[in-house]
Amino acid sequence: MHEKDNVFVHGSTEIRKIIALLNATSKRRRATGEHYRLDRLDGSSYLDSFPKWQREITSYLSELRAKGEEPVYVDICGRAHGFTLGAVKCYSFSLQPIPNYFLPSEHKVMVEGNLFSGKDFNTFIQFLRNSGSRPAVVTFEPVAGLQYYTPDVANGLFARIVYQRLESNLRRMYDLLLPGGFIYISRPFHLDGLREFFAGVPQEKSTLALQIQSFCQNRRCSLQINRSIFGPRFLIRKHLERKKRTG
Repeated sequence: MHEKDNVFVHGSTEIRKIIALLNATSKRRRATGEHYRLDRLDGSSYLDSFPKWQREITSYLSELRAKGEEPVYVDICGRAHGFTLGAVKCYSFSLQPIPNYFLPSEHKVMVEGNLFSGKDFNTFIQFLRNSGSRPAVVTFEPVAGLQYYTPDVANGLFARIVYQRLESNLRRMYDLLLPGGFIYISRPFHLDGLREFFAGVPQEKSTLALQIQSFCQNRRCSLQINRSIFGPRFLIRKHLERKKRTG
């Protein structure tokens, strides 16, 4: 075996160990009852500090309803609904079990799953596809829910695998998003960007911001960035499909 092959095998082994560690973390959280922490029941509360974004989203959902469509809202890592934003159907994906007080209904579907499990998230995406539900709005604000998965900055490979998993899920959700739809994103980990903050790096130039900017540039979608005391917040919008000219 060549030296290059040895490096590849070593890397593959390390990647498998990291994925196993992520899954073991989820298993422990389920066993101890410490799941993704939740503190929002209403998706509009994610946007309380960003009224302009809230107006843009509610206006878009109002336009969809005026066309006779039923706008879909999806909350990742939480159990919030989007009815006050103007959604008609709401879905959530979280490791958090579904307690009685959340009262799932025909228009509010809750799915239990592990964000770092490709199988779980793919099953959720396929569930949405099979139900004919293309999200108009997606929110991702883990609050404290992903703190146990915070990658060790000293382990570059660990951090890359964690963020690759998150970006892969973002890509799948974006592909399913309605043209004109929105994805709201906050930083996934509380300590994310802390070192850059103390180094005086502007939030819009942080590593996370640059990664999301690159994601949007590759897809030619719009991106707005808002600074906050809790780190940058992002609003992605998928461009509307242009109507083909006839004649």
